[in-house]
Amino acid sequence: MTNDPVILALVALLAPVASFLLIAAVFPLRRSGKPAAYLSIAAVGLSLVAAVRLWLVMGTAEGPVHHAWSWLPAYEKAFASVDQHADAG
Repeated sequence: MTNDPVILALVALLAPVASFLLIAAVFPLRRSGKPAAYLSIAAVGLSLVAAVRLWLVMGTAEGPVHHAWSWLPAYEKAFASVDQHADAG
């Protein structure tokens, strides 16, 4: 697994969301009980592993990590931006 705090934080946040969207979009998976449960449990487990790895990586970091994305780009500037801030403290 990577040591990039931005990637780890995104995986920790978005793995359960991706599982939900996959179960909602794939019709046979939506109607099956155990395979859908296994998929959601695996996504939550992946999220836990990424969060623990992020905690370990940020414990040895020199300072906070800040990353920003422009969202909804317009002609002169973006309408909105999404910021992510990870701090060891």
